[in-house]
Amino acid sequence: MPRAHRYFLPGHVWHITHRCHKQQFLLKFAKDRRAWVYWLYQARKRYDLCVLNYVVTSNHVHLLVKDMGRGEIAHSMQLIAGRVAQQFNRRKSRKGAYWEDRYHATAVQADGHLARCMVYIDLNMVRAGAVEHPSDWMHAGYNEIQSLQKRYRCIDVPALAALLGFTEADSLRDGLRAWVNQALAKGDLARHPAWTQSIAVGQREYLDTIGGELQASHPGRVIDGDGDTLCLREEPNTYVLYKMTENYGLSWETRHSVAFSADLSVCWGGPTPHATFVSDRCTQPQVAQCRSKGVERAQDCIAQDYCEAKPVKEGRLLSQLEVKVGQQHGCNKKCDDSADKVYQKCPGVDIT
Repeated sequence: MPRAHRYFLPGHVWHITHRCHKQQFLLKFAKDRRAWVYWLYQARKRYDLCVLNYVVTSNHVHLLVKDMGRGEIAHSMQLIAGRVAQQFNRRKSRKGAYWEDRYHATAVQADGHLARCMVYIDLNMVRAGAVEHPSDWMHAGYNEIQSLQKRYRCIDVPALAALLGFTEADSLRDGLRAWVNQALAKGDLARHPAWTQSIAVGQREYLDTIGGELQASHPGRVIDGDGDTLCLREEPNTYVLYKMTENYGLSWETRHSVAFSADLSVCWGGPTPHATFVSDRCTQPQVAQCRSKGVERAQDCIAQDYCEAKPVKEGRLLSQLEVKVGQQHGCNKKCDDSADKVYQKCPGVDIT
């Protein structure tokens, strides 16, 4: 599965999401959520992290920050994630990963999009059905802004007010409360992947700027979406080509040997078995077995797991290619879902 994006450019606002390992509910206890908030406060003190909003759920966190260009975001995330995991594992006599391998960062334009992102974060636990109003969930920035607490405050209220166009803290508090109540009245609780899965969200000019700044080191970005929500996302085919050159030492000049079609198919070609272009799971005998069954595309071998000698690893998450093939078989699962459960439930996806 492609690793989460975390490209940081100074001066931009970033919406960071970080999930517990295998989406386990490792933050289900209030003491662990309080620990995360405590270390967020310590990160602000130590590294002068500009925090704009946050919410700690039972299995993931949302954090809205502004990058001041001092490397404070990376240092802060390392501090928070490390200390929370250490405390939990020590208390539970547990070993192993606590977080997924990396967090995801989405740049948010500091205009109306920032206000919408604030509300989206505030309504997270309402969307999950845990509470009826953001004020009922204690481990979140909403209550901190509404109370305007002075001690142990994580959120940089003056910076947030300036970004949203408010002149004072009281008007910021009232404005945010009004936005949240308006969204609740409209029933606007839908999940929008653009806020958590894209590289940037904003107007086209802003996305062009972000794309231009990333173009040299990370090519292959496309602008997608409609209406008020345009986002910059990574093109799946480009990611696969990038990983081919990185992992297998293939030059960009040899990419013509692999044909990419509109449905993300990866055809036979090149010096490496077709499946290894995308995954290291298949051995030569398994690839031969796939060919004997008429499977000519790497995504078929991966998504439907025709390789009988290599069963689906328990807890593994779906990749974008697997989701694409699953949709072709009437499966509406997303990349968040674990592969072992999806293969059991989705008709037409055969792993036997």
